[in-house]
Amino acid sequence: MFQSFLTLHLLDARISEAIVGLTRNLLRIDRRVRKLTAMELGFTRHNTSNQNTSDRLGPNQGTCTRMGYSSATLISLFFIFMSGCADNQPPVTIESLRSSEDPDQESWNVDLTITENGYLRLHLTAGHVLKYERPDSIFMLLQSADGDSVRVKVDIFDVAGDSSAVVFADRIYYYERENRFVAHGDVVATSISGTVIESEHLTWTEEDRKLRTPGFATITESGRRTSGYRLVANEDLSEAILENFTGTTFSTDADPTESSRNRNNR
Repeated sequence: MFQSFLTLHLLDARISEAIVGLTRNLLRIDRRVRKLTAMELGFTRHNTSNQNTSDRLGPNQGTCTRMGYSSATLISLFFIFMSGCADNQPPVTIESLRSSEDPDQESWNVDLTITENGYLRLHLTAGHVLKYERPDSIFMLLQSADGDSVRVKVDIFDVAGDSSAVVFADRIYYYERENRFVAHGDVVATSISGTVIESEHLTWTEEDRKLRTPGFATITESGRRTSGYRLVANEDLSEAILENFTGTTFSTDADPTESSRNRNNR
């Protein structure tokens, strides 16, 4: 955003410089026209004072005088028009940019439930929530409160109201109109059966009830860890698809969810 502000500021400065340069050139032309007009007018007065030579003046004398005044008028109108156009554009300032980024609502220690057709679908908890209402979107940013180590949590429920999975992340964006959320930062999703998905970016949508990761992700299930890209899974993690995946095994007596629990409870 700050880079966009600098770009707009430089563009505005270049336009202003161009207008000033053009105005200076027009003023120089105006001065030359006025000078020629004054010389012509002097010549006219000199000749009209002598009645014997008054008829020698051609019809173009009056035309030259009218052209001189018309040029000055056009230059003045052009300058007024350009000034008016510049005045109609409010200056872009850091304050105006900041005001456009300010949230419409701000809350702490939020406990939010989302229902669909009377059934509980999502339960979101966060230490700090910022809500933004824009013409094209209404969304909330859920994050930890300052100095708080508790991460953002989302419980996902199936259409019957039973728990499907729980998601922990550093921050989560929830979009009201689309009824979807996007999780960022050390994301860990755990199903009731113990399947764990780990990634840096995860999305969920009510429309298809799917979890997706656009980048790298790992799935840990029944003693096997699988890694790959562009994961697509059911919201209860019962089925999942990975592209370009590789699998590694580990001891069955190890707890694959232990590391994720430690991160979520920190």
